Amino acid sequence: MPGKKKAAPEGAPDWMVTYGDMMTLLLCFFVIMLSMSEMKQDQKFQEVMESIRSAFGYDASLGKVPLDLQTRNSLVEQMKKLIAKAAATVKGHNTMINIRGHATREPLPSESRYADAMSLSIARAQAVAEALEENGVRPVRIRITGTGAHEPLVTQAYTEERRALNRRVEIIVTEAVVDDFAGRPATGETE
Repeated sequence: MPGKKKAAPEGAPDWMVTYGDMMTLLLCFFVIMLSMSEMKQDQKFQEVMESIRSAFGYDASLGKVPLDLQTRNSLVEQMKKLIAKAAATVKGHNTMINIRGHATREPLPSESRYADAMSLSIARAQAVAEALEENGVRPVRIRITGTGAHEPLVTQAYTEERRALNRRVEIIVTEAVVDDFAGRPATGETE
């Protein structure tokens, strides 16, 4: 007598539930993205962005999301806040701080006030040094260095996003202390 056929298990397989949950989450994500792309009121957009920020635990002390990503003033304000945080971290210590400015290899615009990438990188480092001083870091601790385009993070920077990684300023807190450099004669001088 042939064996009885086993009855098919009831319901969906376990993997189908996980797959269904993932598809539902993706659909919700795209609905949110679509609804935000069609927003015409700036205030409502800011409220939605603040809600999303708080849901993900984002630090709202950096200010509102810039509506126009090319807005220079918004970026400058964010940088000032970041430098102020860095100054609060290093202020009150006696270690030397080296500020290294960097630039990209791309040619500067014709209307640029800088002669080359080296002078641009030095100006970037100088601007950060001045901001640190304004936030209470003693000037005697600060050394600036310009590297121009000679130390890129990304060597094959063919897109704007990759070139942007090479436009930077590094704040390096060294192990040397200010007292190590006090009272030393200049190179070539005798005591």
